[in-house]
Amino acid sequence: MVEKLSHLIDFHLGELKSSDQNWCLELSNVAGRGVFAAKDIKAGEEIFREYPLLIGPTARKPTVLNTCTICYKLLELDSFICKKGCGLPICDSCSESKQHIQECSLFRSWKPVNQEKAEPGVIRMLTVARGLFLNKYQKELLYDYKQIIVSVLNTNAFESLSKSEDHDILLRGLYPLSGIMNHECTPNTCHYFEKDGLIIVKATVDIKDRTEITNTYTKLMWSNMMRQFFLRMTKNFQCDCIRCKDPTNIIP
Repeated sequence: MVEKLSHLIDFHLGELKSSDQNWCLELSNVAGRGVFAAKDIKAGEEIFREYPLLIGPTARKPTVLNTCTICYKLLELDSFICKKGCGLPICDSCSESKQHIQECSLFRSWKPVNQEKAEPGVIRMLTVARGLFLNKYQKELLYDYKQIIVSVLNTNAFESLSKSEDHDILLRGLYPLSGIMNHECTPNTCHYFEKDGLIIVKATVDIKDRTEITNTYTKLMWSNMMRQFFLRMTKNFQCDCIRCKDPTNIIP
């Protein structure tokens, strides 16, 4: 299973796959599969970078509902919903793009109740719907990865702040390789985002060969109580790392 997943990840990374790769996928004692150092990695060294398999707006704030769902540009408040009745915000430049034509046709087939007003639930559904347009290999990666798109997004998605002109929008993306990194409350990596949702993962400390490469699913400064509550409620597991066992780390 690890070999098959590694092959799919290589296909997903494409040109971003390094010829001097310093990581590999192996079975993990923490949870199923994990990312491990294939050689010694120095603090500050880049481990990998990848584009999202799926990405879309979170639509949490009503103030950003007038954002194009393709280029994420801020639109005029009086007219930003697609004229064809799909209920999606779209700019004139993106309205005839192949991506929007596909998504527009799909959403119109679902007969949205309100075709003239941006609905947060409809916009949030867009990221899930985009999974239907993945190619054969991308779908195989997604289903091998976690089986159900909604479950994957709920437990493994990354949120990033995207800048479009003078406008910021929060996006939710699914990154297959980054999502395989298991959680630790004292992780040995950090990550940041660049244009087009590109995620870059770097080592924060020296990582020895064959050591598991970890990420944190919580805020570093949260107490044990806050981290455990968040992980149980949103990720469906309880962390049992050294930090969580520390009885002195109990202040909320």
